[in-house]
Amino acid sequence: MRLRYLKEHRKGLYTSLLLTEKLYPHLLEIDKAANGRMDVLMPQLMKAAGVTEELKAAGQMKWAGLANNCKAQAEEIILHELIYDGICKAFGRALTDGYECSMMVGVGNSLKGEPK
Repeated sequence: MRLRYLKEHRKGLYTSLLLTEKLYPHLLEIDKAANGRMDVLMPQLMKAAGVTEELKAAGQMKWAGLANNCKAQAEEIILHELIYDGICKAFGRALTDGYECSMMVGVGNSLKGEPK
């Protein structure tokens, strides 16, 4: 997903990472961070939603629905934190290779300008 996002919406960054041979390490770092974040978020969301083993034993369909809802919430959070918005915020300026990070109204973090 991150690769497609970079190709479609951050062409300058995609080209820069590709030409400096940092694209695949960047994608690997994003993947590791997303998996780690999912491992942290799922138990928290499930606890907050009341998804317990007792509920699983009592009502499997309700448990499955709530668990799927928690998974969808976690995936959406991760998409916005790491894939779309989190270039600068989540990993710092090192992965942006000197691009200037700025906030855009209604969009979140974005990159602008030329490499410094």
